[in-house]
Amino acid sequence: MLARKIIGILLLVIFAVSFLTVLIANGVVFSLTAPHISPKDDQKPDYILVLGAGLNDDGSPGRMLRDRLNTAIDLYEKYKNEASVPTIIVSGDRSINEDKSYDEVTAMHNYLLEKGIPDESVLEDPYGFSTSESIANLHNLEKDAHIAIVTQEYHLYRALFIAYMNDYSISGYAAPPYDDGMQFYRELREIAARMKDFFLCVFAS
Repeated sequence: MLARKIIGILLLVIFAVSFLTVLIANGVVFSLTAPHISPKDDQKPDYILVLGAGLNDDGSPGRMLRDRLNTAIDLYEKYKNEASVPTIIVSGDRSINEDKSYDEVTAMHNYLLEKGIPDESVLEDPYGFSTSESIANLHNLEKDAHIAIVTQEYHLYRALFIAYMNDYSISGYAAPPYDDGMQFYRELREIAARMKDFFLCVFAS
């Protein structure tokens, strides 16, 4: 009987600590990054980072990814007549499959070209296998470069947090939300991902 009570208390403590950890990690991520999302005093970006989001069966960008690319195009167009125009970085997966059929980065690049973005204004990052890797791959850019990150809002907080913790000058631009019936599960996954990246950024650096 006593053993059962001890186990029950331990489980309750574990649940309480886990719940508190989720609240703290997500709260810090939101509080630090929310001011950087579409700020009113937005700064012209030197680079616009578009995070990958998957392809259709025919190899073209999926709906969510097209929304991100279109948001990046709108941001580029805003500054295209200035002396220095932003460079759009397309970051995603270029998997080495037997049929080499999955090439997210080339699909993103080609979509931008079809929409009138000059080829010289596009950079490819074929090693953006995750959000954290896409941010890590920015290390070769000028340290004082201002980077605009484009993705859906639910994902934007974590992407900005990782960049913020790596001392990048950042702003975030949310692509239109896309709900195909799976958004609830994406939100749940994102809560866990924020916890993971919170601890990696805070304790592994």
